[in-house]
Amino acid sequence: MKEITREELAELVNRVSAEVSEIYTDVQDTGHGCLIVSFLILCDEF
Repeated sequence: MKEITREELAELVNRVSAEVSEIYTDVQDTGHGCLIVSFLILCDEF
């Protein structure tokens, strides 16, 4: 994993938070699959 700056880390946290809150309502209907997939996609970008 590459080194990331504090700014990049803050940006990543903000993106993950946005993703999670966006997906949260879907999770109630479809289970945790889409949450995990989305998280893996985010991780894959870094």
